Amino acid sequence: MLDLSMSLSAQQNDDSTMGASSSTIVTPEHDPDTTAAIENINIESNDDSVYADLFKNPTAEITTTTENVNLTYNSTNSVDLNIDVFSNDPAELMLLAPFSYEKRKLILNNGPCQPQKIDMPNKRFPVHNSRSFQCSWYMKTMPDGSATRREWISYSCSKDKIFCIYCILIGNEKSTVWTSTGFSSWNKASERIVMHETSSNHIEACLKIKLEDTCLPLLPSMLKARNEFVATNRKIVEAIIEIILYLARHSLAFRGHRESWSENLRGNFRDLVCLLGKYHPILASYIVGHQEKNKNKYDFISWRRQNQMIESLASYTRVVVLKQIKTAKFFSLTMDSTFDNSRKEQLSFVIRYLNEDSGEINERLINLKECSNTSSEQLFNIFEKICNDNSLNWSDYLVGQSYDGASNMRGSYNGLQAIIRRSNTAAIFVWCYAHRLNLVLTDAVSSSVNAVDMFGIIETIHDFINSSKKRVALFELHQEKCYGNKQRKRRFKRVQTTRWWSHDLALNTVLDTFDALCNTLEELQKSECTSDRKGAYQAKSLKENLICDKFLLTAFIYKQLFEIVTPLSKMLQTIDIDLIGVIAVVDDKIRELKNARSDENFLKLQEKVYQFKMCTSVNNEDFKPLPLNRLKRVPKKSAEETQDEVITDPLQHFKIQTFFVAYDTAIIQIKERFSEITKGIYKDLSLFSRRHLEEISKNNDLLPKDAFDVFSDVYSKFILKDDLKREYLQFSKSYFNFEQVKLLPLQLHSSEIEIDDALSGSLTDGASESEIEDSFENSQNRQVKEVSKLQKNGCSLSIVLKVLLISGLSSTFPMLTTALKIAVTLPVASTTPERTFSKLNIVKNKLRSTMAEGRLESLMILSCESDIKIETDQIINDFARKSVLLEKAL
Repeated sequence: MLDLSMSLSAQQNDDSTMGASSSTIVTPEHDPDTTAAIENINIESNDDSVYADLFKNPTAEITTTTENVNLTYNSTNSVDLNIDVFSNDPAELMLLAPFSYEKRKLILNNGPCQPQKIDMPNKRFPVHNSRSFQCSWYMKTMPDGSATRREWISYSCSKDKIFCIYCILIGNEKSTVWTSTGFSSWNKASERIVMHETSSNHIEACLKIKLEDTCLPLLPSMLKARNEFVATNRKIVEAIIEIILYLARHSLAFRGHRESWSENLRGNFRDLVCLLGKYHPILASYIVGHQEKNKNKYDFISWRRQNQMIESLASYTRVVVLKQIKTAKFFSLTMDSTFDNSRKEQLSFVIRYLNEDSGEINERLINLKECSNTSSEQLFNIFEKICNDNSLNWSDYLVGQSYDGASNMRGSYNGLQAIIRRSNTAAIFVWCYAHRLNLVLTDAVSSSVNAVDMFGIIETIHDFINSSKKRVALFELHQEKCYGNKQRKRRFKRVQTTRWWSHDLALNTVLDTFDALCNTLEELQKSECTSDRKGAYQAKSLKENLICDKFLLTAFIYKQLFEIVTPLSKMLQTIDIDLIGVIAVVDDKIRELKNARSDENFLKLQEKVYQFKMCTSVNNEDFKPLPLNRLKRVPKKSAEETQDEVITDPLQHFKIQTFFVAYDTAIIQIKERFSEITKGIYKDLSLFSRRHLEEISKNNDLLPKDAFDVFSDVYSKFILKDDLKREYLQFSKSYFNFEQVKLLPLQLHSSEIEIDDALSGSLTDGASESEIEDSFENSQNRQVKEVSKLQKNGCSLSIVLKVLLISGLSSTFPMLTTALKIAVTLPVASTTPERTFSKLNIVKNKLRSTMAEGRLESLMILSCESDIKIETDQIINDFARKSVLLEKAL
């Protein structure tokens, strides 16, 4: 799989001389990233196995040198040989087993140990029972009287035994006499030597040794050609991987309807391959060869190879995320499901964790599974299987879970959160705050008759204008006449959508294009009076409903209400917000709503409406005033001494029945739906805020006696209450000193645009790109001050944790560090699954609705987690393991 480059030089002396010899095998790097060498060659009867083993295992550079009696061998399994110590005594050489090719070459080049009598102590071989070894056994006498040296016999001076060096190196001999124990029955030596050298195992070992010595000198040229072949293939696959990454990260389609080379358009993938081939000579050569042969042996651009590369890329991305999760140890879960374009239920599985390297909170998509049955039991089975497949220890380290308000998710007894908590009580459930706030807005916009009428008119305008291309064109024409280049052309938005701020978006579109809308309705009333009397009447009716004080007053009431609440909705959809941030911004919004619910503010709204009417092209006299209320006489009941005062002033009646009701509903609903943030574990978490740290640093007695009781009970496996309180008090005294030294920024986000960009994936109703751009351009102009105010560091736990980590105090305050890591890991909302569903609508659109589940999951991971850096070499290695053919090519 890796490039292999080897230069082989071997010098072998004549067998008869048994003199000094040298052999060197060097494997230099083929490129900066790849090196390989020859190791562990086992030569079987099939000649091809020699070359197969050469390419099997990559190693570092290997150099072996033999000079007379000094020998050094270095490899991945570093072994140092010194012939001065071991010599070529076969009994000592057996310590080097197993024998790789390099070891065998060294031993054979050094030759067998065949000493003469003159070389022995006392000038003779040891004698036992009047018997001793004879030097004549080194030679074999042939029938014609000639003599041949037995190269395989090796005498051990240390054991006074003889061995078969060939059988030792190859290891085929079943008997251990000639390979490990040694032969020393000198009275039977002549007979046994002949028996051994004529045995089949010995002959096979000799043949393998000679075959290896004959074939391997040819390998350098073969290896050079193979290295070039592998390097070329890896360059081709590298270019193809870059194309796949580009298409996947941009959520673009890969395949075309027809992909043959004779077609002009072959789909994005093949067309990009051809385009890149114009600037990539190696890829261009491959494309030409592929077109000529029509089917290449190594086809890297087929649909099957395409799927395998996508799978390898997604697997690598998932592995990177899982490594970060395991480093962080603590994680929380968010899950949600939706229908895709093929009407299949897709379950998004998202993990929230603290990235130890960057100190940031990450929410990553791990899996996307089809789930036709969304019962809580089935969802738990899927959750458990995903955790097991990804080696996530959820029973110990899952610290939180967040879902929407569906009963199968948040049910107190049989919901998914309840089932998980039976096995892990520390996995506290957080009902998605963004979904809760959406319910608050839903109640607020339905709180009065005037509110229902106003949003009903806006929805009717959307349906009336967008039902005809002629009306749409006319509306755009009047926008150009009224505003020119001062603002971009706008389109009407629906009110009843699944987007959390659709009411805000639709209302501001009407107010921002009020003049153009009135002119459009007036022209439609005149032009369609003969051809479409129903359309003309609708245009007249809509214009009359728009040009009235009731509509404008109601619109400006909710415009102001949305300016307060919509930034909170956007904040709850960000990834890096934590529970302390939620508490801070919710309290702040409740105060703003209470301040806005006043007679003074209502007077200001009246002034704004008046200024708006003066700036429009419609005559002020044409605006219909608030209607007078009909006096109702209420019968006086028995024993009643007083009678209710009837409100006759239209403005006073409007203020009570619409203005106060809208704000009262919003305030009451927020308090009810966010009431738990002032209870239980939330109180303990609030102690980690900068405000409480500052208070307690001045007076330790302000720390409540029951501080962290609930938190330590829930996470008793990781937190000791007494240690946490002690470290908390010590840390509070020094926190602000470290914060000043580190010169932290005043805001977590550098600009409001970054926050809006982070929310760009939160639209879930298939909104067009122009609608999304309109919404963000509109919201940026209205909410700059609000967003910057909500993003101050004092409203977040993450800033406290960052100071702790950056200052290197995690080892000094280990219990406090663990508590803060758990706190920032706790989920706030389940909005990331909603963002993945926005990607799902793009990846699996109507033209790609037949996509297989495995390919869909891989493309979703690559599209959603596009910021993860990909190591191309590792992807190629994993891709090569997909088949034996690819392994040979790469």
